[in-house]
Amino acid sequence: MDLLNLARTTKDIRDILMRRASKSVWKQAFVNVTPSLPECPSDLSEPQYAELAFGKTCTVRLNQMIIILFLKACVP
Repeated sequence: MDLLNLARTTKDIRDILMRRASKSVWKQAFVNVTPSLPECPSDLSEPQYAELAFGKTCTVRLNQMIIILFLKACVP
């Protein structure tokens, strides 16, 4: 959640963190928070996956509902 919040602080930081080149930063953040978190689904970006796992809103397609339910039930 901290990385999501950081990405929302300024446009410049958002531009950096939302680049594909920053994918490893997001992946490491997932490992640091909970090693049991499933891999990011191929139809989501890492920031979208972080929002699903740790955010307060859910704006996703129906085919991702099982993943959302799993994350909301298993990730404190």
